[in-house]
Amino acid sequence: MQGTSFSFADKEVKTNVNFKTICTVCNTFDLKPLSGSVKGLNTDPQKPADQTKWLLDIHVVLGTVDTEVPVDTILLKQYFYPNFIYN
Repeated sequence: MQGTSFSFADKEVKTNVNFKTICTVCNTFDLKPLSGSVKGLNTDPQKPADQTKWLLDIHVVLGTVDTEVPVDTILLKQYFYPNFIYN
């Protein structure tokens, strides 16, 4: 990824975030993202891409597919290390 940051708002989260839960044993149901945001900040922009560290800040509200009632929220703030080159 190029640049030092990225951000997705409600529209991008609704169309690009996939979340599936199907379990007949525990009687859960299919969920979809209703709103949220996904942000990333490259904390080491001077380093090569495989040595960078990204801080991800994710907030996604999940709702039922049929009624779009909010039932759960995913909150995540953590570092991501792409390390796609094994050396």
